[in-house]
Amino acid sequence: MNYSPRKIRTLSRVLKLLFFITALALPVIVAGAWITNGYPFLKPLVYCSPFPEISGISIKPFTEIPAHTKLIGFLISLIPVAFQTTALLLLVRLFGLFERFEFFSQKSVICIQRLGWCLLIGQLVYPLYLGLLTLALTISNPPGERTISVAFGMEQLHLVIIATIIILVSWVMNEGRKLQDEQAATI
Repeated sequence: MNYSPRKIRTLSRVLKLLFFITALALPVIVAGAWITNGYPFLKPLVYCSPFPEISGISIKPFTEIPAHTKLIGFLISLIPVAFQTTALLLLVRLFGLFERFEFFSQKSVICIQRLGWCLLIGQLVYPLYLGLLTLALTISNPPGERTISVAFGMEQLHLVIIATIIILVSWVMNEGRKLQDEQAATI
């Protein structure tokens, strides 16, 4: 296969733009889901809920949740959105570096490493987010029906594994970069 520099630059630009637009849109989409009660007008095509499926918990239908509870739920939803947006912005930076053909530079290695740590910490914080969200959504229930649910599922485990691999790849790339710098300095 022929991977010309022009193709690398073009695809890097496209991905950089795509991730940038997604990073800007993500908080707006989540806010819209809370404001519109989960985008009911998209129901025939897409199911959109601002909170994850939580089994065994008595949560009122979206339309019955008071506005102040929705605001609190939205603010809590910004916890994972912050990690997702940060990861997207790190991808924007990384593909900007790739666009300039800085594949194995220290900046690229640091960017990849930060991306891995962002994904890892985001998944480790997930149980806290879920606990706060379930508490906020059930706090107006009668006593005995209020819930704090904490979960760490297969999706989070998969992302922890992927994040760990990304961090390891960044370490390997950094060692390779150091070796390359040492060889370049040898006369």
